[in-house]
Amino acid sequence: LGAATGRLELSHLTSTIDDCNLLLTSPADQLAPCLPALDWLVLSLARHPDARGGDPLRRLLLDAEPCLLAASLAALPPELIAEESVAIGNAVASDKVPQSCCPILVQLLGDSLTQASAVGRFPGDGDRESALALLNSAWGAVRSANPRPDEYIACASAWVSWVAKCLQLRELTTLLRDLAGQLSPDRAFESVYPQLIAFLTKLVTTVAAPVAKI
Repeated sequence: LGAATGRLELSHLTSTIDDCNLLLTSPADQLAPCLPALDWLVLSLARHPDARGGDPLRRLLLDAEPCLLAASLAALPPELIAEESVAIGNAVASDKVPQSCCPILVQLLGDSLTQASAVGRFPGDGDRESALALLNSAWGAVRSANPRPDEYIACASAWVSWVAKCLQLRELTTLLRDLAGQLSPDRAFESVYPQLIAFLTKLVTTVAAPVAKI
C-alpha cells in the first residue's frame, strides 16, 4: 500500500483511517491481509510532518477500532502517546472498546508512558491531576474487564515503574493492593509465579532508584 500511493499525502492517511476502521469490523480471516497496510499507516502517520500532533494522528489514537489502536500504541513513539495519554485512557474506558480488549490496550499504554517518562515526557500538561485522571480511567477499565490473573499482572508490570516514578506512595500502594486482591482468591497467584517474581523485581529496582515526582 505504501509503495502504491507514491507521494504521501495527508488526505490519503485520513481516508485510510476510515478504510481501516471499516476493515477492522470484518471477520478475522478478512483482516489478516490488511495487517501490512495497518503497519504502514501507523508508521506513516508517525513520520508525516503535518500529522504529528495534528488531527489525523489524534483520530488514529482516539477514534480507531481497538485493533488499530493497539497497533498504534505499539508502533508510535512513546512521547506522542504521552501527549494524548489522558484522552486515550478515557477512550479505552469507553463503551466503544470491548472489555476483552482493555487489558492489552492498558498494558501497551503503560509501556509507552514508562518509556516517555524516561525522557521527561508526561501525560497532559505534566501535572499530578492529569496523571491521576489517567491512572484512574485506565485501571477502572481493567477492573471492569475482569481480566485473567496473567492479564492483570501484565498490566501491573507495565504501569508499576511509571506509578512509582511519577506519582506518590499512596498510588503505588493502591496498585499493589489491587494486584493482591486480584491474585489472592483461589490462590490465583500460583498460576503466575514467574510473572509475579518479575513484577516484584521490577518494583524493587524502580523504588530503589532516585526519581523525581510530578
